[in-house]
Amino acid sequence: MNATLVCDVLSMVLFHRGFPEQVIIHSDRGCQYCSKDYQDLITTYNLEQSMSKNGNCWDNACVESVSHSMKV
Repeated sequence: MNATLVCDVLSMVLFHRGFPEQVIIHSDRGCQYCSKDYQDLITTYNLEQSMSKNGNCWDNACVESVSHSMKV
């Protein structure tokens, strides 16, 4: 896994949504979401990051559902 894909997706979503600010971005604690590149994007576009708790599969369920919907 690398941060390139998630950075590209976040950039695309922000573009299509008109670059909204102060939006909460929720994710799990994957290395791609903790990467410097991803963190820099969040800071650049004035977003707020939310991450699930360690080892809490229920926190991750909603993120996985959204990811599935985006893929389909």
